[in-house]
Amino acid sequence: MEKDSKTTVAVERTTFAKLDRLAKANSVSKMEYIRHSCISPWQYNHVIQRLWTL
Repeated sequence: MEKDSKTTVAVERTTFAKLDRLAKANSVSKMEYIRHSCISPWQYNHVIQRLWTL
């Protein structure tokens, strides 16, 4: 398993409040929510190619 690296993220207060609510609603930490939401969809090109064929 990869060692987690620590990253600092600066967000506005209103964004922080929204992020906090979303993370709590999904039972994850704020950093975990950010990490998963920042995944580039282009890394999963096969999924995008399938969507384009629809």
